[in-house]
Amino acid sequence: MIHLISNDNKHLYGELLSKMFQDRKSVFIDRLDWNLVAPNGEERDAFDTNDTIYLIVVDDNKGDIRSSLRLNPTINPHLMSELFSELCVDGVPRGNEVWEISRYCYNPDYTKRADRIRALTEIMCGVMECALLYGWEKLTFVIGTALIPHCIGCGWEIRPLGLPQKDNGQSICAFEVKVTRAGLHAVRNNASLRFPTLKILPSNLLVA
Repeated sequence: MIHLISNDNKHLYGELLSKMFQDRKSVFIDRLDWNLVAPNGEERDAFDTNDTIYLIVVDDNKGDIRSSLRLNPTINPHLMSELFSELCVDGVPRGNEVWEISRYCYNPDYTKRADRIRALTEIMCGVMECALLYGWEKLTFVIGTALIPHCIGCGWEIRPLGLPQKDNGQSICAFEVKVTRAGLHAVRNNASLRFPTLKILPSNLLVA
């Protein structure tokens, strides 16, 4: 199940959010050695705000976090606009119907590649469901080029916003995804999922 957590319901998810921030610290700082800070053992930055929406995939049997990410409105300062604008040849896409994906994080205990890929595929479905629920038209993100085949293979309608560049020794690139129902069906088929994955507590989502 994928939990959709916004400022409206995050008071119901204090423990789960704390674990997500701890996982981010374990993956991004301890394992990947990114130049980030983690007060109290939790990785947060300026783009974890009251406007942020988090998606967290939780194992229905064990209760463990399988993967997580955050979504931010591009009308506000966000990761791409503030740190990676040079990756966008025609400028950073912005607008009320354009949201940015960032801080995708898998369970740091996953040692098998298959487990990581499965967690990524599941959350891709959740992202498309969330975008359609809110009426978004596009999603943007910056990723390492090693993940490009997975983004293409999942069924997303994806296009690069510029050429790859080096960042701390890693090749990264900015992308844009068109939000469509066909895209949702494609990612569900590739993930072998038949039903919606999002869980929203309480039921107060405003659909555009």
